[in-house]
Amino acid sequence: MPDLDKHNLEVKELNPFQEFGISIFLITLSILAIFVMSVIWDERSSLKERILELANEADSINFETRILGDEIVSLKDNISKLSNTIDYHFAYGNKFLKEKNFKDAINEFNIVIDNYPKTNHAISARKIIKDIDRQKAIADEEREKELARIERERKKEEQKRKEREKYKPKSKDAAIAEWKKFRNNVEAYKGTITTWRFEIAYISYENPIGWLSWSSKHQVVIYPDPWTYESARVYGFGDVDLPIIREDDWVVVTGKFDGVSSDGVVILKPIKIINEGVE
Repeated sequence: MPDLDKHNLEVKELNPFQEFGISIFLITLSILAIFVMSVIWDERSSLKERILELANEADSINFETRILGDEIVSLKDNISKLSNTIDYHFAYGNKFLKEKNFKDAINEFNIVIDNYPKTNHAISARKIIKDIDRQKAIADEEREKELARIERERKKEEQKRKEREKYKPKSKDAAIAEWKKFRNNVEAYKGTITTWRFEIAYISYENPIGWLSWSSKHQVVIYPDPWTYESARVYGFGDVDLPIIREDDWVVVTGKFDGVSSDGVVILKPIKIINEGVE
């Protein structure tokens, strides 16, 4: 055990100033503690009051919810009762009728007739249903007419498409190649039906003559044998429609190869001609 005398330990007394400072510190600490406890107590009281308020509000909401639930049940009962009245079904029948919802309108009017057969509403409902049936019949007839018209237009367009495909002219090179075959072997190709597109260079003895190329080598004459073109156009050439043709017109000619003239012009007997006019 150490000898305290050897360390020369002393207990010093506090002077008055130090004692005063410690006293002030302890008093301040006590006041601060009291203040903190007061604040905590006030917050606790405020929290309790808020909790009480929320509990009251919850009770009020639950009460109002119960009242609202009762009102909803009552409203559903009223709606159910109303939906079984004659006025309800008659009104909805007219509503559907204005919307052209004939199916639902007839259903509503039939309910009126079945459940209230001797009422004025039932009499009116029967008349309305007859009128609806008449309107539906008219609408069905109009619909059938419209469908028939659409079908006729479709067939007409299909016929035009087939005709365009059938009378589609050969390309310039293909037409010239075919012209050469006709020119070089008349008997083998006579009667062949073809379609060419070319410009009319001039009118010779009432017959239009055109060139398949810019040179005058590949000449074609439209000749409705035994008539001239102009005579056949005026007096008729079977069921072939022959349009007026002038110099510089572009034409699409479907015709039957009918020979070669003495001056080397390929003869086409017309089957169908479209005059596209001047380019």
